[in-house]
Amino acid sequence: MQVEWDDTKNARNIEWRDERVDYSEERWAGLAEIDDRVYFIVWTMRGPDTVRLISARRANDRENRKFEAQTANSKTKVENRSKEP
Repeated sequence: MQVEWDDTKNARNIEWRDERVDYSEERWAGLAEIDDRVYFIVWTMRGPDTVRLISARRANDRENRKFEAQTANSKTKVENRSKEP
């Protein structure tokens, strides 16, 4: 499976392993900005070529604040880079 992404946007995404419950599989959770909205997503790998999306929803206020706090520095770098000649 080949996966492509925008490095600039990827730098603003936040992800972590979901270890709250033993699902007998490795689950990942993350916050990502899509069309100017922050979403909370959970996924797992099913074999080497399959990503299974478990959950996707709009981030709540707390998650939005966390995303903004953790991505503020990378957003500034992106804005500064775009102004370079």
